[in-house]
Amino acid sequence: MTQPKRSLQAQSINTDAAAETRLYSILLALESGARQQTTTDALTFQIVNETHRLLRYFQCFLWQPGATGRARIDAVSGVSEVDRHAPVVVAMSNIVDAIRSRTDSDTLFSVQPGDLDDAVAEDWRKWFPEFGLWCPLLDKNKKVFGGYFLTREQEFHPSEIRATTLATDAYAHAWRALNPEAGKKGLLKILAGRLMRWSMAALIVAAMFLPVRQSVLAPSEIVPFAPTFVSAPVDGVISRFMVSPNTRVEAGQTLFSFDDTETRSKLALAESGLQVAIADYRRATNKAFHDQRSKAERETFKLRVEEKQLERNYALQNLQKTIVTANRAGVVVFNDVNDWIGKPVKVGERILTIAQADDTEVEIWVPVEDGTNLEKGAKVDVFLNINPAKPIQAVVRQTSYKPTESQSGELGFKLKAKLLDKGNEARLGLKGTAKVYGERVSLFYFLFRRPWSVFRQKFGL
Repeated sequence: MTQPKRSLQAQSINTDAAAETRLYSILLALESGARQQTTTDALTFQIVNETHRLLRYFQCFLWQPGATGRARIDAVSGVSEVDRHAPVVVAMSNIVDAIRSRTDSDTLFSVQPGDLDDAVAEDWRKWFPEFGLWCPLLDKNKKVFGGYFLTREQEFHPSEIRATTLATDAYAHAWRALNPEAGKKGLLKILAGRLMRWSMAALIVAAMFLPVRQSVLAPSEIVPFAPTFVSAPVDGVISRFMVSPNTRVEAGQTLFSFDDTETRSKLALAESGLQVAIADYRRATNKAFHDQRSKAERETFKLRVEEKQLERNYALQNLQKTIVTANRAGVVVFNDVNDWIGKPVKVGERILTIAQADDTEVEIWVPVEDGTNLEKGAKVDVFLNINPAKPIQAVVRQTSYKPTESQSGELGFKLKAKLLDKGNEARLGLKGTAKVYGERVSLFYFLFRRPWSVFRQKFGL
């Protein structure tokens, strides 16, 4: 061998030796630094950033198993805070999970996209360079409890892999010193295990068949149990009220009166017509003694007198009806006197209600979409607005067959419920919310009846 070739060979050997010396001096510095770290955050920062002194890489991702069992990216080189929903981070989580499932995941090795499934490999090529280095952290039982993953454009040299293996062992030792429980399965990880997840799923499915009491919330009002409705006896205009709302009246007491001007005029006309008919009848009677023709006219005038008497009596009855009295004792229920004075009303139009203050029940308006299996005898809890913390017990005694329109203009089923406690504070007119209990159904039906009904109405399935 010539002298120049020997010189080049010696120079190459000296360069490799220098590189090896430099590599292992950096390795010793990293190992010493790892053992001197006092917090996990400081050690994490060294792993993802300071390892770049040992070998050049594009990015370093530190991961640990998450609560759900999937890999959780905790740190990325050059990034102060990790967004776990970022596409790059999600893609790296999938890559780590794919490598963790391998049997040799407890050893350090280089990996490329072609070594993984097509879907994972496609994400790799989209976001990361061609070559990767898998660096697992092992506990004292040689089980993987975390690790870091390096990526770059060039293939990893065997000497770099050997040096990184030693650095990874030092990192794992330092991590275990800072976290004595690292690698042990805690309660959260046990709950996140596959067996526990399947057990929880089975428990949820089984819970869907548990029987629960179906119930519905609906607006309610305290109303009289057996009220007497006072309606307009004649057509006319109400001129005066003798009672105030929610006051007690006795039987025969005057409630209100109509304007009787027109009625008195009709009575006067009827009286005048009756007097004329009586006079005509008398003249025909006197003539009948001398004239046969007047006898026939007398019968006609007699019928006219009877007709005028009926008209007079009808006008008199209408005049008497202009004053309305109570046919029973109780409390008069209506909103305001001014709502009726001067207002023209028709025969049969309801003006007010007479009720017994201590004989009440609950009127409930159940919306159409909640009107399921509401039958007589159903239990009801009434929460009045004046005292919502103290429910009043009741039982449904009457339900409507088809929905009707409520005072608010909404369609619903009208329910009447009998109050079980007569000594309660359920005063007439009080409003609140009623909880009506139905039959027992499965928990699945209870939770998904409304969504399924909306789905069926929208899509027809």
